[in-house]
Amino acid sequence: MSLFLSSVNTKCRPRSSSPLTFVDSIDIPWYCRLNHALESTHQAALAWGGDSWDLADAKKKAYASSVLQEKLKYLSAYELNAALIDIMKQLAVDPSPVVPDGSPFQMLRTSAIKAMRTSGLIEFGAHTHTHAILSQLSFEEQRREIGRSLEEVEELTGERCAFFAYPNGHAEDYDEKSLLVLKAAGVEAALTTLPGPNETTTPLLELRRYPVGANVNLATFQLMVHHCLYDYRKTVNFRLAV
Repeated sequence: MSLFLSSVNTKCRPRSSSPLTFVDSIDIPWYCRLNHALESTHQAALAWGGDSWDLADAKKKAYASSVLQEKLKYLSAYELNAALIDIMKQLAVDPSPVVPDGSPFQMLRTSAIKAMRTSGLIEFGAHTHTHAILSQLSFEEQRREIGRSLEEVEELTGERCAFFAYPNGHAEDYDEKSLLVLKAAGVEAALTTLPGPNETTTPLLELRRYPVGANVNLATFQLMVHHCLYDYRKTVNFRLAV
């Protein structure tokens, strides 16, 4: 099993070049702050950005979170900061909450990372320094994002970091520059979020994986990992194209 780490804290402020501030801290990433706000709010609905969401139960809050994350993740650091604060005001929650020990939103501790690594069951990979969408960056910016992340994962684990996962991971979220930087850094394999099986022809720096969310039950998971759903959709799409 592999876990992928982003380095920096974007807690209601622009992304910076500070080190792994999430680890051993009470700070959490922006998407965790969003989920924390939705879980904590007593508001029955949210109206923001020209859309509205029913927040009557946990399932509806989860749906609102997924839609909001899609809207927010391509914003610049300053725009994201302003949008988060505005959403939290609409939800009537503290924009800078303290996340207590034991909270499901709390980030990993160094001791936990070392224990997971020494178990022999889990490996850690890099996920950029600030969770930036790589295709939106220049070559030098990508080199810094990826290089800093690799270095800091190595500092945490005590071993060379050979694996990487693209932030967001869609085809439009990385580019040829990303592949060049990863190759130069000696990364052996990188994961996208493109669904489908990995075959002998799949590039090692563009490996596929299946998304497993709250809406995936055990039966659906079994169909996914055995590629049944992928093969079915591929067949249907082929027939529609003929």
